[in-house]
Amino acid sequence: MPEHPSTGDSGQSNGLWQEELQDRKITLESYPQMLAFYTTDTCNLQCIGCHIGKRIAPEISISDEGYQRVFDAFPHVKVVGIAGAEMFFDAGNPRGYVRKMFHEAAKYPDLRFIGFSNGTLLTEERIRMIVEKFDWIGISIDSPYPEVYKTIRVGAKLEHVVRNIKKISELKALKGLGRTDNPKIVLSSVIIDITYRGILDLVDLADDAGAARIHLLEPWVGTYEKEYIFRDPVKTREYLVLRNEAAKRAEKLNIKIQDRTRNAIIHHVPSLRKLLEFPESELVGKWPDCCTAPWNEMYIWRNGEARVCCTSKTIIGNINNSSVFEIWNSPEARAHRRRILKGIYMKDCQDNCHRGYALPRSRRRQLLSYFRR
Repeated sequence: MPEHPSTGDSGQSNGLWQEELQDRKITLESYPQMLAFYTTDTCNLQCIGCHIGKRIAPEISISDEGYQRVFDAFPHVKVVGIAGAEMFFDAGNPRGYVRKMFHEAAKYPDLRFIGFSNGTLLTEERIRMIVEKFDWIGISIDSPYPEVYKTIRVGAKLEHVVRNIKKISELKALKGLGRTDNPKIVLSSVIIDITYRGILDLVDLADDAGAARIHLLEPWVGTYEKEYIFRDPVKTREYLVLRNEAAKRAEKLNIKIQDRTRNAIIHHVPSLRKLLEFPESELVGKWPDCCTAPWNEMYIWRNGEARVCCTSKTIIGNINNSSVFEIWNSPEARAHRRRILKGIYMKDCQDNCHRGYALPRSRRRQLLSYFRR
């Protein structure tokens, strides 16, 4: 296992990882630029598609030594991602590592955050921290309609969450920051039977609240089974027509839409592929160049397991046993990079690429042949 050359600030290796990707390196000298961490395993809400809400899910089993190994990597990384059921809800980590994560990162002025929240627990202090330290903040909205929203996110009120989002925008404005300046506000919606007809109005809500992006998400495996629409050609077609209209409206408002429902549509109703309207930058022919995650990102799960992508099931190490840099160059991590460079993608990539790219199974052999030439 190689030793990392030296300790430095978070900006020292910003260009190195890009050089190593360009040179198709398997063993890396650079650290991951983004280190994402699941700090909590419980939530203050009880959402209909979630198994975690209102209770502590499987216990977080990262040791104090494991957390310290994460903190030891902070001088080397550029961005820390904070995730979990609700990142501002400390009950899921009784030892207080949600607060410690922010405290430790504050020691490095150039270190930035990204994170996801349901938006219900955004105090004035947290809003200031978001504006000062975050590159972007994701807020789960699902529907722009209060009655639908409260049906999904039981225990929350849409009006309260929208007020909190607007407070972020207002504080940004006081600092001379606009919609597309960091921290960008991202609204996400899980596309199911009771939400897909509202995406045009979701664009208007995003515009009113000052959001810069909208993420349209396929339900996670095992969730929203009764509300799943992507095996229904009629509803899927209706959704795609609305989505394409929403994309045009969003473009005029300088709002970006990232669509992560494409693979579901290609796999279940391939006859509707022509309605997907891929932007040139997201064509399947861009693979593998579009996937930089194995050179750029590491996700540490609640049990210490590390992966290179939020949808990947490939475990490359465990923070309870190894440092971030050791995991980053583990045999598993190097094998994963080798597969990507050969155009061999895991099932996770094909099913639900977290960047919204699409890799149809029907074209898998064709792509493998292309990238091996």
